Amino acid sequence: MRRDAANVILMLTIITLICGLTGMTKSAGEMTARMAEAIRPHCNSAVVVWHANLASYIGLSYYLPECDHAVWPDAGNLAQALTKQTQRAMGIRRAEAAAVRSDLLIVSVENPMTTPAEAAALAAALSLGRPAWVMTEEHELMRVRAWRVDRKITNEEEIVK
Repeated sequence: MRRDAANVILMLTIITLICGLTGMTKSAGEMTARMAEAIRPHCNSAVVVWHANLASYIGLSYYLPECDHAVWPDAGNLAQALTKQTQRAMGIRRAEAAAVRSDLLIVSVENPMTTPAEAAALAAALSLGRPAWVMTEEHELMRVRAWRVDRKITNEEEIVK
């Protein structure tokens, strides 16, 4: 338990230092708050906010606790960054977009660290239905985008809620 807490504190310290050094801490927090306000009207019990990466998951799960959230299983190399106990303690739910039973609010924070695998996962998630643009915001080295994807479920799909 102590080790998990120490890992979380270390990770948050590193993120804070990096953001502080680049002058993005306040503006990134403001951007996350604006993103939450754009997404909040779309949240309901039939929608899951699906995140392509940890950056949006951690920020928006804080600003939108009333929404159900899931994150791409390979986001940010979770297995390396956070232990399973830490992920459980933080309430991180990992799921492929195709495995989520609900309509989706897909959120992506793209930056120079965005991998081709993450871009492919985002494209696959957007192909699950008819995406409708919700918001886009750009700031220095990052671009935040969100779409609502209403989808039909077939009996053949493996369903996870």
